[in-house]
Amino acid sequence: YPDPDQSLVYAATINSGTGDGSYSAGTKVNIKADAPASGMRFKEWTVTNGGVVLANSKSESTSFVMPAKAVTVTATYEKIETYKVSYNANSKSSVTGVPSDTKEYMAGTTASVKGGTISKTMFFVGWNTAANGKGTSYAPGQNIKISGNVTLYAQWKSIYTDTKSLKFKVTGLNTVSCIGTA
Repeated sequence: YPDPDQSLVYAATINSGTGDGSYSAGTKVNIKADAPASGMRFKEWTVTNGGVVLANSKSESTSFVMPAKAVTVTATYEKIETYKVSYNANSKSSVTGVPSDTKEYMAGTTASVKGGTISKTMFFVGWNTAANGKGTSYAPGQNIKISGNVTLYAQWKSIYTDTKSLKFKVTGLNTVSCIGTA
């Protein structure tokens, strides 16, 4: 017979976290996941014994009410998926200054689009997610939301535009200069 002055306690085993111990039935047990290893993040708690319901199985810190039996709860982790932004000159002509981005981005984060490239025969007009310019366009400095690996293709316009007998040269994003006649 148990001693009537001593309440019954049950074991709570918390794998990859804190909160292990012996608890009386009905006691609120607070648990916290251990810090994840490099390149990993907390995913969720799994109950492998005791059938308890966690206050929030997706939270690194949560709680449950101790039942009148042993409980085992395990923190699980997942690899952090990262993605790259790459830049393509998208030209057969000589192009310099194609940016590179060595940073790895998690899904849902944003990357700042890098500056343009330089060509002596064409005018850089921005970046696009499709080589033919029919994807999403981005200007240097604009943010792009990351949902996977992305390649940005340089978009080009001809420097010279003929209009009847006049010849114009694009000199800026919104400016042109007349440079003579055809």
